[in-house]
Amino acid sequence: MRTLIILALLAGALLQGWKYLSGYQDGSPAGQARQESSSVDLQALAKTVPAGAVVMYTTSECPYCAQARSWLDQYGFSYTECNMSHDQSCHSDMQRLGGQGVPFLVVRGDPLGEGGFDTEEFIRRLRQ
Repeated sequence: MRTLIILALLAGALLQGWKYLSGYQDGSPAGQARQESSSVDLQALAKTVPAGAVVMYTTSECPYCAQARSWLDQYGFSYTECNMSHDQSCHSDMQRLGGQGVPFLVVRGDPLGEGGFDTEEFIRRLRQ
């Protein structure tokens, strides 16, 4: 009996954790309205980004690069892609800038970490 109570409490805690992490509350995604609002905000921000302000170093095989490209395109951000699978000079440029992995983004000449795509950091840098 004691084991069943512990299992039930554990299951309840896991369910609450899942709801919290997924933004799911009262039968509908809690983040849905915020996402629509932020989508408009992101599209407005994207319009303020001039061509050439964002450079993304990628490879053709990288699924994370495809995700970053899709996210940028979804909101209308202008960016220049430097694909190392097609242009070897992109690799040396990325290394010179301190990039360790792809996607590697540079915002207004300032590297965004060492690799990977952090949307929150990207947005913060554009708003500076």
